[in-house]
Amino acid sequence: MKYWEFNIHAYKGIKSLLSVDLSKKSLIPIIGVNECGKTTILEAMLCFDRHNDDNYNGRHINHIQNLYSNKQQDIIISAVIDYKPKELIQKLRSFLDTEMNYEEEDLDEDEQHNKILLKEYVNAKLEEIKSQTSIEIFRNLNNQEYSFTKNGSSSEQEDSVCSEIVRL
Repeated sequence: MKYWEFNIHAYKGIKSLLSVDLSKKSLIPIIGVNECGKTTILEAMLCFDRHNDDNYNGRHINHIQNLYSNKQQDIIISAVIDYKPKELIQKLRSFLDTEMNYEEEDLDEDEQHNKILLKEYVNAKLEEIKSQTSIEIFRNLNNQEYSFTKNGSSSEQEDSVCSEIVRL
């Protein structure tokens, strides 16, 4: 799997949508005068993966408000991820097997129900991704959830699946 593009919306000093195209197979320099946003771009990309949230004492994830707008808006980082369908399907099935490996008596009714919902969601998503080679995942930094749609609110299952794909 490979990240092809990051899209940054309303993060710190970034007023409008900023796209960082990583599809070229060459070095991408980030050049500019002091205080022009070079570090902001890198921090935004770091924010995409929630497994980085504790790095640098969480500075990049705790101070996210747009500095040039008083308007409350969603701060969204997305990534377009290229993948080989067979590889992603195998990894998501492995994730599902791990999640479904439990003893019923160890979980209460709600937890069991959530496991069943996760299984149904993953199986439906597997059918969808068979015919694709890339996927865009969005992370709303206001609520720190992942989603497959920019403006959609995500379910616990969708957030889990997106998080697993990002980890791969």
